[in-house]
Amino acid sequence: MRFEVPNSFDEALDSPQQSQWIRACRNEMQTLYEEKMFEEVHTDLVNGPILDAHWKFDVSDDPSDINAGFEAKIHVKGYEQVHGVHYDETYSPTVTYDTLKIVIASIAATGDGKIFQFRINNYLLQGPVDRVIYLNPPWGTETKQNHLWKLNYCMPGMKQANHQAYICLRDFLQGKAFRISDSDPCLFIRGRCYAMIYADTVIVASTDVNGMYQLENSLRNRFSIEYLTYDYENDLSDSDSAYDVAEKTTSILGLTLHFRPNEITISMKGAIQRALDEHNMNVHSSAPLVPLPVCIDIEDTNSAFLSENSTSEFKSLLGKLIFIQSKLRDDVTVVVKALSQCISNPRVNHLDAAKKVLYYLGYTIESGMNFKYLPPSDSDNSYDSDNY
Repeated sequence: MRFEVPNSFDEALDSPQQSQWIRACRNEMQTLYEEKMFEEVHTDLVNGPILDAHWKFDVSDDPSDINAGFEAKIHVKGYEQVHGVHYDETYSPTVTYDTLKIVIASIAATGDGKIFQFRINNYLLQGPVDRVIYLNPPWGTETKQNHLWKLNYCMPGMKQANHQAYICLRDFLQGKAFRISDSDPCLFIRGRCYAMIYADTVIVASTDVNGMYQLENSLRNRFSIEYLTYDYENDLSDSDSAYDVAEKTTSILGLTLHFRPNEITISMKGAIQRALDEHNMNVHSSAPLVPLPVCIDIEDTNSAFLSENSTSEFKSLLGKLIFIQSKLRDDVTVVVKALSQCISNPRVNHLDAAKKVLYYLGYTIESGMNFKYLPPSDSDNSYDSDNY
């Protein structure tokens, strides 16, 4: 059941779900106190820039939420920030998909590896502020009269929040003897253990189960983490490799990984199926065997322009096609790039073409990259000078 989401604390007080929203606000304040996000300072002692904040309310779709899905977060009004006064750096790198696929390939090549991922809860609250910043707390926080918050850590809405959170996680991994890759600032290496950062998600791939367990234990002690990969604890405690167990499928950053004995397959199966379901499309036996059949001419200017609703559908579908194409499915690159040039004034034939591309992807949903472990044979270690 969806509820009307208030836009302010006053609206939350007037809501029929007032008690639930108040409980959500108190939970948010408890989290901020537990994380020691700020110190209350009397206005007479304030000697730095001041920012305003506001409540943001939402309803979670998680039916298991003990608070019936009611969420309340305090966000800084980042649009008030001035470069050089409130922040300097905002860039927060993320691991590239090429790096991720290379690491998966290297794990597959050993025949003895595991891949897991964790989410760091309250990720944006982890980065310490890089300067003195005061916050004018919003109504409903029960702050002492004539007091402001002196921030110890960044908060959601601050322009540097993602950057500072990355710095925090980077320093943590380096403190655990990981070194940063020269080719990707979000790939960290320690022996046979690889850690990759993508916003609030940490992906760990390793052929060293003990090293992976040590990293997981360190992350759990330092942060509040959530496991995103199948049956993490059972798999990690298993002495066998991921290749010696039954077939398993997991999703990492939109990529679908299918584990079979001595084999890993990467596909976009999950993303493609979600796109088909969202647009109410079913793949049938007459699906195209090529990305775009010759019967559809995307350059036909006689085709009618799309209505407003159909234009929204086209843009939504095109966004999904761009994601699928850019991450793995290069076979639809040409047609997706051509359709991208029509996004400002799409026509009926452009929507038809986009749907045909999705039909094609659905028909070839299992296609992707396959990595197999080939045990070395005796001939691999032999050397015959006559053959060189």
